[in-house]
Amino acid sequence: MSSHLAVLSRAALIRGVRSGKNIFYSANLTRLRALTAYLVDGCCADQPGLCDPELSEIKNLSGS
Repeated sequence: MSSHLAVLSRAALIRGVRSGKNIFYSANLTRLRALTAYLVDGCCADQPGLCDPELSEIKNLSGS
């Protein structure tokens, strides 16, 4: 599990805060929304009508 969390941390998708021996992770929602918007946009590039509602919602949430 720690190797997966390290990858996500290096990608700035999560943040870790150390407390003694423990590391508490939280999601970086701004980066996750941007990644999701990028993936949805790329997925639906050939047929943008399929993803317009979802992509609009994601962009509204991220303030883009």
